[in-house]
Amino acid sequence: MKLSVSNPMVSHKASSACTAVRPSLTGCATPRASTLGRRGREASSEPVHSMATPQGNNSCPGPCRRPCLFITRSRSVRCRARFPGINSVGSCKAGSSRVRCTSIFSRVKAVNFGSVSPCWMKIAVAPASCAAMMSRSSTDKPASVRSQAGSSAKIRTGKPTSVSQAKPAFCRQGKGNESKGLSMSHPAWHREAVCMGVRPEIIHLPWDQPIVATAVDWLVADAGGDRVDLSETWVLLPTRQAGRRLREALAWACRERGGVFPPRTGTPFQLLNHQETQVAPEVACIGYWVQLLEGRIVETCPNLFPALPDQRDFGWRRKMAEALHAMRATLLEGGWDCAQLADSEHCEEEAGRWRDLARLEAAYRERLTQAGLVDVHDVRRAAADTPELPDVRRVVMLGVTDISPVIEQTLTRLMDQGVQVQLVCFGPSEGMDDWGRPLPEFWNGRSLPVTEDHLAPALDERAQADAAVARVKPYRKQVHDRVAVGVADPAVLPHLERTLADEGIPVFNPDGRPLSRTPLFVFLKTLHVLMQQPSFLRAAAFLRLPDAWAWAKGEDEQFTSTRLLAGLDEIHKNHLPASLEDAVRLHFDGDRIQNRIVARTALKRLAEALRAFERERLSRGLAGFLNAVFASREFREGNPIDKMYLETARSFMDRLREWESAMGEADVPADEALALLLDAVGQEAVFPERSGAAVDIQGWLELTWEDAPHLIVAGCNEGHLPQSIVGDRFLPEQLRERLGLITNAQRLARDVYLLELLLQSRSRHGRVNLILGRQRANGDPLRPSRVLLRCPDEQLPDRVASLFQELPSPASTPAWKLPWTLAPRAVPPLERLSVTAFRSFLACPFRFYLKHALRMESIDTSKRELDALDFGSLVHQVVEDFGRDEAARELADPKAIHNYFVEQLRTVIATRYGSKPPLPVQVQAEIAERRLQAAAHAQAKEYAAGWRITGTEREIDGEINGLAVRGRIDRVERNEETGVLRVLDYKTSGKAKSPLDAHTARRTDTTPDYAAVNVVLKGKDRPRGWVDLQLPLYYWALETEADNGLQLGYFNLPTVGADTGVQLMEGYSPDMHINAMACATAIVDRVQAGEFWPAREKVRYDEFDPILFGQVEMAAQAPAWGECNE
Repeated sequence: MKLSVSNPMVSHKASSACTAVRPSLTGCATPRASTLGRRGREASSEPVHSMATPQGNNSCPGPCRRPCLFITRSRSVRCRARFPGINSVGSCKAGSSRVRCTSIFSRVKAVNFGSVSPCWMKIAVAPASCAAMMSRSSTDKPASVRSQAGSSAKIRTGKPTSVSQAKPAFCRQGKGNESKGLSMSHPAWHREAVCMGVRPEIIHLPWDQPIVATAVDWLVADAGGDRVDLSETWVLLPTRQAGRRLREALAWACRERGGVFPPRTGTPFQLLNHQETQVAPEVACIGYWVQLLEGRIVETCPNLFPALPDQRDFGWRRKMAEALHAMRATLLEGGWDCAQLADSEHCEEEAGRWRDLARLEAAYRERLTQAGLVDVHDVRRAAADTPELPDVRRVVMLGVTDISPVIEQTLTRLMDQGVQVQLVCFGPSEGMDDWGRPLPEFWNGRSLPVTEDHLAPALDERAQADAAVARVKPYRKQVHDRVAVGVADPAVLPHLERTLADEGIPVFNPDGRPLSRTPLFVFLKTLHVLMQQPSFLRAAAFLRLPDAWAWAKGEDEQFTSTRLLAGLDEIHKNHLPASLEDAVRLHFDGDRIQNRIVARTALKRLAEALRAFERERLSRGLAGFLNAVFASREFREGNPIDKMYLETARSFMDRLREWESAMGEADVPADEALALLLDAVGQEAVFPERSGAAVDIQGWLELTWEDAPHLIVAGCNEGHLPQSIVGDRFLPEQLRERLGLITNAQRLARDVYLLELLLQSRSRHGRVNLILGRQRANGDPLRPSRVLLRCPDEQLPDRVASLFQELPSPASTPAWKLPWTLAPRAVPPLERLSVTAFRSFLACPFRFYLKHALRMESIDTSKRELDALDFGSLVHQVVEDFGRDEAARELADPKAIHNYFVEQLRTVIATRYGSKPPLPVQVQAEIAERRLQAAAHAQAKEYAAGWRITGTEREIDGEINGLAVRGRIDRVERNEETGVLRVLDYKTSGKAKSPLDAHTARRTDTTPDYAAVNVVLKGKDRPRGWVDLQLPLYYWALETEADNGLQLGYFNLPTVGADTGVQLMEGYSPDMHINAMACATAIVDRVQAGEFWPAREKVRYDEFDPILFGQVEMAAQAPAWGECNE
């Protein structure tokens, strides 16, 4: 399929892999893998006990004849395999002396979070008509039951409006009932009379097994009948992943019961979904805030903005808009807005600040009203007061531990409308408030059943990942069924994913892959960065993206991606253009410019596209541009990479459509609009198909719905467990508490509760490992989570010693390893060598092959100024032009020579770097002027001594053993008085160096035999080795012209002006020349024979170190020279 972006205002139908919201009948057929998920197909085929009733219906056989609840302990097969137990259903005798309704008897182990006390319980469903007959008080319970808080499931209601507040009946049963098969291996639930009032119905379920199994049992038991119909129930859970897990477990548990009409699932804030059509989407809300902050109203808010920035640029407005929008979203959780808060008594300390915020809020709403829109937070606040849930008769808050005040209000309104609302909690009832939230006063001082066996300290993120994987690997093929991994600290996640991948263990992240990491998002982000500032480097970065190549080609018949990339590199290396326009205006002369011409053509097309964005609305200009870019690209739905493109395109076009619809004719610069759109798209994710054998890596809040027996939690450090907010710029902790918003104390209570839930649910059949780091990878220290220190005082010293124990030394594995080795391809034999190539061979034959045979070179893409070679080339070009100009080289006055140098320097800079060179180039040009001033004095001195330039850039062309040797001599001159010929090479290094030291070095064990030479220094014979043959080869090329002698030397142009001038190569004798030519001949023989190995481990200047890593023998193979011999 093609990626079409023709009209952002036309709806695009996106495919969805999610379960349909409307109820559907699931039969006995196995659900497909994408919805069944983990362990579905691999689970045991053991039958699950189905629900049954004595008379085939749910009516009570007792005198009340009212509908009553029958309970089964059925669970998914995967849970049965892990937590074995007997499922059975009980029924009571009609006319029970204890209660006049159907009873279910169960053998229950009443758990006191550590102790076990068996007892017989009667669990009753007591309708209002029977409630009055249940006169036993709670004091009639057996002592073993009264003392076991949270030992069985309970249902509580708020303060009733009727007098039928029934107390549960408990009694001990004899063996008679047990003989009828009326035993259960897990606690069931008892229910008090349901009375509609201020508070919803609260059900407390046990936490002695993973709560997904308990939740499924309760939902199935409460549904009744052979076929489970939950189509009119909306189950709200903490996260999307929890909803997926619940749907999987329901489908599996009901596969032999004729199927299930599944409930709707979602998260609590979906209760605030609205039907309003004129709601401003999130991206448009931030857009209107950005526009508002540009106006003068900001200057009327001195309490909010005591010191405004000098320029309220888009970056400042964007960050402030996002902060204001997020602050109003937080206030929404408490049912507040800025105006209400400013008028309340809660903000007396900062009343002026909140009045300013209320003024901004009013102006923001006015802008939206003028556009015919309503703020999304305001609509949700209104929806909380008048919720609409068509086709929903029951709302179940399942394991939601942080219900906000606005959700409380919504649920209360639903109850007023006749919707049944149930809050399902797990664990001790006395630890929860009336809305199922953990009570800080109960949990924040509670000791947790954490032992040293649970704890696993590690050094850093990588060590934590290694520790987690070491615990996963033993499960081998059962890894999918038996273990799951959680991450409290997001910094551990990438290390964990990589380590698992290295071990061949597939990974699934329920949070999906952020769209910000998809190729199309990177393409759009790179385009946005270029639109913000059209510099050459940003333009080059955009054109380096493979997605841009087909568009960049245009009508250019010479275009190839290789030429484009090489041309961009050459332009950057040789011309350093600052802006895109500077690059477009460059003019190229000389040979080998085709690559640069291709790159310049693509840059011109890009500059025209950017100008088009400025002339048109973003939707029209960008849509046309994207269509042109992807016109020739085919996308396949089944391809994972193509799926990322398509999902990103759908999301982006949806946001663009929302933007255009909401912003209307608002004049928003294209780059600002694109930035806000990308911010919105980057928060979304694409969800790849889950591999059936993958290990789930889940976040902290999702772990409670994981049912694997072995749970590994990494990143258990302070700041992440518990989660906390520090330094909120608008809502400090005390204000949050007054407004009813979630506080750090409540987060601590929630996380303490969740950790104990994980431990209790695996206390009988399972295991939990808590991994914590000692430091960050960069060395920053980390603290263990405070919840891990919640133990009795007498155990605290041992706990601290365990957390801060000396860690074992890291395994002696290398800090890095090579995923591949460099295998240089074979090339035909070289036909020629340059004079400078001999120096490369003497340094390292292998690197010589990379550079001169394969023509590899390093490119510094971050280059911002002239490097040493560029600077030397610049000065070299000036003195070379001086030597070519016959009139100029006859100048004898240093000032006249310097003036010529300066004028020529400016010409060269304008030619290479444009009329407006970058600032670093301008600074370096001034440095070059000072060096040339010293060069002018040295030139005048040499002219006065009788030296006259006879040649500049003189070409040499000869052969050594049949191989052509070519080069160019910088400067050839002859003395008018003596007739001596002199060959000079310009050197612009920072420090002047003698020619002899540049060509020879102290002999070492690595010096080849053919490079050995003896040099006479200060009258003594010194063993040396050749490292360069440049000047000797110049001597070889011109010795027939030197009737009166030939001198070799450098014309040094160093940083220190005193060292500027000619320096000759001392001691270069005929014997030394013979030795140098023998060395050159040996090099030619080895090049012709293809002897480029072994390589030197280290060289002084190694441009190939980024691919050889300083270990050539490990990182590369010997070149396959002989394969291409012709």
